Amino acid sequence: AGMQMTVEAQKAELLDALDAAAAHNDAVLAAEGAARKARDHLQQEMVEKEALRSRFQRQQASYEAAKAEHKAALEAHEAILHAKDQELSGTAAALRALEAAAAELRHAVEDKDAAIAGLHEQLSAAAVEAERVAVEEVKARAALKEKITSLKAAVHGKTAELDENMAERHRLTQEMKTVAGQ
Repeated sequence: AGMQMTVEAQKAELLDALDAAAAHNDAVLAAEGAARKARDHLQQEMVEKEALRSRFQRQQASYEAAKAEHKAALEAHEAILHAKDQELSGTAAALRALEAAAAELRHAVEDKDAAIAGLHEQLSAAAVEAERVAVEEVKARAALKEKITSLKAAVHGKTAELDENMAERHRLTQEMKTVAGQ
């Protein structure tokens, strides 16, 4: 009977050990399942993170490209503005030069007018003197006639010069109009 009890006890111990092993096995399987799930979840997160990273990189690249394009457009615009400024200041300088030349011509014409008026006065005076002297002596009259002839030639020369100046003045005025019209 004592022997029977020992066998029963051993059987019970074995069964307990088997139950414990089975329970341990279930726990191991459950832990493995949880670990697999965690690993799958982690991989999914990594895939999502990679997708986000590549999307961010694409956005960054397109932002950089847009920024570069905008900068190039601004630089081109600034270059155009600078060229326009240069052009305007060049035109202004040309106009100033033409105005100065026209003023010089005006002064020259005024000087010539004054000179011609003076010559006319001299001619008149010479004619009066010639008449007075003609009564007194023929020689003096002949000399005065010569003087009058040379004065007339001078007047003629000055008039021709004046005509040239007027033509030059007209040409400059036309040029100023052309420049101003651009």
